[in-house]
Amino acid sequence: MESIAAGVMMLAWPLGADQFINAQLLVDQLGVALRVNCEGPASVPDSAELSRLLVESVSVTRPERERVWKLRVAAMDAVEEGGSSHENLNELVEQLSQWKGGAKKKNTDKGSSVAAGRSEMLKSQFVRRCGDRRPLLRGLVM
Repeated sequence: MESIAAGVMMLAWPLGADQFINAQLLVDQLGVALRVNCEGPASVPDSAELSRLLVESVSVTRPERERVWKLRVAAMDAVEEGGSSHENLNELVEQLSQWKGGAKKKNTDKGSSVAAGRSEMLKSQFVRRCGDRRPLLRGLVM
């Protein structure tokens, strides 16, 4: 998720556990990664093949690169005020703020503003860590 939020294409090189499923999702479903071919967790890909993949991964014409930029824009839109993640986080904080010692408190306007404040704080941390490149991205990929 962090790579997509930052708009960075990935090389899928699974070594164990759930990484094989994650690689399949990133390569075949989301289209935001190139698969590194190796024959299991203990193998290392051929250096020429790995070099070729690295060169391809920085090519601006890769469809995976374009797709990850589009998903980044969608992720940034989701955390914007009014976006789905922003609204869902506000709702979660609001509901959690209403609970105290197992008993639900009455809904107040103050609880709503506290939830909005916490949501804004989380959003600003996300933008600070990932950067806000939406104006640049919207100009490049539509």
